[in-house]
Amino acid sequence: ISNHSIVTLDFWPLPVSQEIPIYIPVLATGVCGFIFGGIIAWFSASTGRKKARKAFRQVSNLEKDLVDRHNDRSKNFLNYHLAQLNKNFPDCQCQLIFL
Repeated sequence: ISNHSIVTLDFWPLPVSQEIPIYIPVLATGVCGFIFGGIIAWFSASTGRKKARKAFRQVSNLEKDLVDRHNDRSKNFLNYHLAQLNKNFPDCQCQLIFL
């Protein structure tokens, strides 16, 4: 920081004024602008984050439903074929054991 010129910083309705190097208010303004821009960007992206969370929940629910349907379908398939075995071979008592 090469500019060490002194400026008077006056807080207008208050009877306060301060002499400080010019780089301090310039850097302070830049930092405040950076933080304010970050806050604006964060709030602007909130709708996208909300949609992403909703989509993630929907995908999770659909995956659970798919697994449940697959398990039900597998059990029904096995029960149907077990019934066919028991019908065709009445002497053999076949059972399904799910672990």
